[in-house]
Amino acid sequence: MKKNKNSKNFFTHLHLYNHNYLENIFKKFLKKKSYVKKEFQLIFKKFIIQNNKKEKIIEKHDIKNLIFFFRSYGHIISKTNPIKKTCKNIKNFLYFEKKYNLLIKNYNKNKIEKDYIKTYEKMKKIYSNHIGIEYMHIFSEKEKKWIKNNLEKKKRKKINNKNNKKLLKNLIITNYFEKYLNIKFPGAKRFSLEGSEVIIPILKEVIKYSKKNNISNIILGMSHRGRINVLRNIFKKSLNTIFDEFENFYEEKNKIDDVKYHLGYKKTILYKENKIFLEIKNNPSHLESICPVVIGSARFYIEKNSKEKNKKSVLPILIHGDASISGQGIIQETLNMSKTKGFDVGGTIHIVINNQIGFTTSKISEMRSSKYCTDISKMISCPVFHVNSDFPEESIFIINLALKFRRTFKKDVFIDIISYRKHGHHESDDPKATQPKMYNIIEKHKPVYKIYEKKLIKKRKISILEIENIKKKYKKFLEKKYFEYKNKLKLHFTKKIINKNISKKKKKNIKISFENFKKLSIQINKIPKNMHLHEIVKKIYKNRMLMSKEKKKFDWSAAEALSIANLLKKGISCRISGEDVSRGTFFQRHSIVYDQTKNFHYIPLCHVNKKNNFCIWNSSLSEEAVLAFEYGYSISSKKSINIWEAQFGDFANSAQVIIDQFITSGKKKWGQTCGLIMFLPHGYEGQGPEHSSARLERFLQMSSEKNIQIVQPTNTSQIYHIIQNQIYKKNITPLIIMSPKSMLRNTKSFKSLKDIYLEKFRNIIYKKKFCYKKIKKIIFCSGKIFYELNSYTTKKHIDKLLIIRIERLYPFPKNEIFSILQFCKNTKNFIWVQEEPKNQGAWNFVSKYIKKLIPHNLKLICISRNSSSSVSTGSIKIHKKEQYKIIKKSLFL
Repeated sequence: MKKNKNSKNFFTHLHLYNHNYLENIFKKFLKKKSYVKKEFQLIFKKFIIQNNKKEKIIEKHDIKNLIFFFRSYGHIISKTNPIKKTCKNIKNFLYFEKKYNLLIKNYNKNKIEKDYIKTYEKMKKIYSNHIGIEYMHIFSEKEKKWIKNNLEKKKRKKINNKNNKKLLKNLIITNYFEKYLNIKFPGAKRFSLEGSEVIIPILKEVIKYSKKNNISNIILGMSHRGRINVLRNIFKKSLNTIFDEFENFYEEKNKIDDVKYHLGYKKTILYKENKIFLEIKNNPSHLESICPVVIGSARFYIEKNSKEKNKKSVLPILIHGDASISGQGIIQETLNMSKTKGFDVGGTIHIVINNQIGFTTSKISEMRSSKYCTDISKMISCPVFHVNSDFPEESIFIINLALKFRRTFKKDVFIDIISYRKHGHHESDDPKATQPKMYNIIEKHKPVYKIYEKKLIKKRKISILEIENIKKKYKKFLEKKYFEYKNKLKLHFTKKIINKNISKKKKKNIKISFENFKKLSIQINKIPKNMHLHEIVKKIYKNRMLMSKEKKKFDWSAAEALSIANLLKKGISCRISGEDVSRGTFFQRHSIVYDQTKNFHYIPLCHVNKKNNFCIWNSSLSEEAVLAFEYGYSISSKKSINIWEAQFGDFANSAQVIIDQFITSGKKKWGQTCGLIMFLPHGYEGQGPEHSSARLERFLQMSSEKNIQIVQPTNTSQIYHIIQNQIYKKNITPLIIMSPKSMLRNTKSFKSLKDIYLEKFRNIIYKKKFCYKKIKKIIFCSGKIFYELNSYTTKKHIDKLLIIRIERLYPFPKNEIFSILQFCKNTKNFIWVQEEPKNQGAWNFVSKYIKKLIPHNLKLICISRNSSSSVSTGSIKIHKKEQYKIIKKSLFL
């Protein structure tokens, strides 16, 4: 048949109406080409070529889908749960699985089929075995490619025999240590690591990695689960000390006041000519609150290394619990600030001890709304590695991969160690009461060291005799140590367990000349001529220059800046952070000034010292995590000024856990010193319940044993000197400053440059020139209400009255007050005046002191707002009426 236009139509016609006839011809063609005419041969050949191409395209596309599926969802079907052998299938996977099984069954060595089988087996081994990996959610293609290459292209380096044995030995020791404590101290709380023993080899691998990768500090934060085991087997804490803690002797002897599984420790690791400083932070039962504390401490060491031109890096590690990491909001706050400018530490290694039960809750539907406890990590687009704790070699592989990723990309990594909890929440707790099914499985489940020793024996990497020798040797070691302890042969107490509050020599405050003091003030208020400032900011700096030249009195922000500048000049570093601190909530500070026409800024205080030892950071909208960060920074930095400012003092209540568990109690619980300064704007100006009180009463309730200082300064000289005093104090304690709001612009509270230079901080302030005999009434107060009382007294010419304003509320200045009262023999009226409701403020605290100082037959009366369940009214009209009533009653009672 000749080729013509109609040939195509002819075969179409055949196909449509005579397909049975055409199919028969095609079958003959497949048997032998010569059975059919040439015209049909050409058509069938073309058809086969086209069909094969389509099949190849479909198969290639199928393989791509298969790869994408495993990378994206392989973790869902992975075998990462040691106490749940089956994994949930998902619909998309069934298609690939069925196809794979079919190809295996009918395997005919076709290249495409071979590729599919090979790809399926490879990807399943990588992504759906005992490691589950989540990384396809990451925004950075570079990071995804790095993870993909490290997982898929490189052959995993096998652990050699020597390291196999070491790994097994560590697992045996970890498990036997727990068992031994249980035998010697049955029922004692230790929060056993059993079920999650692989944490110890993981941390040992971190130390090994750190030695090779120029790391100077490893800072660890973890809660109570496994803490005693980590202290012993990673930090090498003395067994005598541990035994003593279980016998409840250690706390009394070392003047600490917390349980053994909250205590911190420090250790120096020596290798070659280098050192690694290893530290585990003290941690309360508010489990995740330690996280930003660790990050803050890490930031200090990073900055310290930078100043000392030390190229070594700092490694923060956080060990979480599965219930707490998904349940506690401080995790979100910490992650949110992880890459912000003033809080970045180059990434943190997060390790989750996922024992699948939070106290007594194991149902995910009752624990969280996400699939994984680590899903919160996705907010900062970082990888998550899920690992079965029964496979220690996989855990070692993953920790190394995580460490390399962090080093390469300077960001956080999460490792979810899926394990189980051998006992109850603590050792005297029976978990079967609430989780019978789960604990029936756990009871029968072999510990990881037994699983791993079986594997090594099978591979002939270790003998049964070697294993028995490891066990016997360690048991003998523990028995020997306990015998020595009981018989008081070599008993000693490790003093490095806590940070002792040892009083150091008081730093000398070398006073500069007034001339240099004035020059310093002028220097920090000079702005480059080429800057185009905002008109109000320009006016502020113009006024500060007049203050510096003694033509105006110093306002609060100018005095604060001068105080910091004086310390910077002497080489003392200063860090300030908080929400909007650089400008100041009340448009008062302006530590950073911005050009209004060009995109640049200028920080005057950065030019005081060539070392540029000043930084001020606007934080994220967070109180708890940021305050904890600054606490962590300050406990590491003993020789610098560290200030955290609340946007309004009331907002500090969002960080109450940090205030309660660390700042006010750290010294008592752990001997932990801290020089943190807290600025808490406080004062009643009719701005409503959330913008009035910094909850002074709460800080006073928590004050005892000289644990903190609480001040409420009422003039600019006072704020200057209290900041100065913090660096020159003999004993370091946190400083709580009830800082002003309306007083920021109250000229009556301003002081001259000369006054600031000559004065010092005064615990109480009162009118010096008065006749003791004429005083009939004494009013005690604290804060801005003094100016309202004084103004009304002056206006109405009220005499025979003495107002004593108490600037330092704790430690309470009873001796200084008594030195005045002893001469006021004719005084019959003693009044405490405060703006706060009677059940709030300082009244309940100061009254117990003042009542002891006044004559026993006389009363101390409190004049304040009525007791209230709220801080203040939201109505400016009501506020003014209340305020006037307090002032009038105080003066005319």
